[in-house]
Amino acid sequence: MAVTSKSTDTIVRKRNRRAVGCITCRIRRVKCDEGRPSCHRCTNTGRKCDGYPAPKEPAPIAYLIMAQTSSECDYIARTAFQYFREVCAPALSNYGSGYFWTKLVLQACHHDESIKHLIIAASCLGAQDYPLLQSTSSKGCPLYLSHYGRALKLLSRATSPDPAVVLMACLLLVLCSELQRKPNAAVQHILAGKNILASSTAQQQIQTSAAIAEIAPIFLQLEQHTASFHGLDITGSSVTLSKSKSTSSPGSVAQLTDPGGQVDLSAPVIFTDINDAAISLQAIASACVATPRLEEPPPATVFHTVPVLTASLKSWLDHFATFEASHTEETAPFLTANHQILRMYHTMLHILSRCVPYFAETTFDACTGTMERLISTSIQLVQLTPARLIPIMFFVATQCRNASIRRRAVEMLRQCGPDGRMLARIALKVVQIEERGVEEPITCADIPESKRVKVTDVQHDSLGDGYILLFRRSPYGQDTPVDYCSLSKQSMTSMDGVPSCTSPPLLLQAVLNVDFMMFWNSEISIS
Repeated sequence: MAVTSKSTDTIVRKRNRRAVGCITCRIRRVKCDEGRPSCHRCTNTGRKCDGYPAPKEPAPIAYLIMAQTSSECDYIARTAFQYFREVCAPALSNYGSGYFWTKLVLQACHHDESIKHLIIAASCLGAQDYPLLQSTSSKGCPLYLSHYGRALKLLSRATSPDPAVVLMACLLLVLCSELQRKPNAAVQHILAGKNILASSTAQQQIQTSAAIAEIAPIFLQLEQHTASFHGLDITGSSVTLSKSKSTSSPGSVAQLTDPGGQVDLSAPVIFTDINDAAISLQAIASACVATPRLEEPPPATVFHTVPVLTASLKSWLDHFATFEASHTEETAPFLTANHQILRMYHTMLHILSRCVPYFAETTFDACTGTMERLISTSIQLVQLTPARLIPIMFFVATQCRNASIRRRAVEMLRQCGPDGRMLARIALKVVQIEERGVEEPITCADIPESKRVKVTDVQHDSLGDGYILLFRRSPYGQDTPVDYCSLSKQSMTSMDGVPSCTSPPLLLQAVLNVDFMMFWNSEISIS
């Protein structure tokens, strides 16, 4: 072994000596005498000595380069944290107070690393307009994946974690899922937080933890939102904290006062019956379709608001939940057909409030999963109350660009009597217009914005025996030229031998203006 080591050491020394020769001698592959500044071997033979190569960087320099790269990552992480504090947190006002997002969550970073990593991860996903972080906002972003993974690892390894920290983590995980358009994952995090909160309540930790007392109302409202969107039964929750006050004035619900979309919050909110609740929701529906165009990005998550509309919808849902709870004689009142229909109307309006004011039909794509759940719920109700499902099914058929879901909505319309079949014909025509020239459309992404249309009216064809369907293409504004196509009058006035009682123009305007009371009143109450 000693001989081998000595031999190896000799070889290394020889290589080192050969490596330090001048460039000219190294090219000629001759021994260099290493004279300075020029070697004698080159100058004695009349050659130009090209000098010596620069020495290699020592190991400590390589280490410094790695340290510099790490510092750069830390700088981006700090920038992401600052972006969350200054831009993201103040905008998260739909669920939770400003104090919670701008103070309490940020303070938690000082004693829990998992919250800090989740904040940075959420900031990377939400930074769509910040130059330094914009390139890191994709799902495969190394910075996002790194901090998201480190947060999950810390949470999984924690022993006896603080319930308040875990609940904060659940809310940040919901935020990340919403930013990635993963509603099912968001629901799972909400339900996980609900269970943790219920457990903390059972252990009487709410009385001793101000942080949990601040977080509890957020989860109570998210539960209500989840039940409305996903048909979940939340009556079994053991959480007994009182709900947080609505963002609207106490004892009021949104009421329309003029066609310009102005909302009056002074009307009484105590619903005496189911029809009273429907009338109140109709006022908000009128405000949703009358909202002027907003020159800002659409809300990215359920934590972001749309001025006036979000607060009005949330207030109505809170009061409707109170109305449901007062019906103690019914075992599960919100599962009866009329209660479920109103919750579906509320879900439809929630989608409309977040998409209509921004003049971009692709914004509806983020709500595809919710629209599919509307279809699934309608299957259970179509035999009980078909007419009241018509506005919902037409909405899904024309606004959802998933080929399978929208065709199921058209089929459901055909089961909703003569009026439904008439609107099914119009909806199917919209589908054919948008999918024309698209080879095998499947997902929403297969229908580009340029091919999507916004229906405006249907009129009698004065030159022929039929109807004219009027619509606009992107950008859908009043300055956009109106396009049209023809519809057969026979197919519009009589289907299966049963004539419709309502004219096509009146029916279409009712569903376009979300006048669901027209369909609500056309059917005998079944509650």
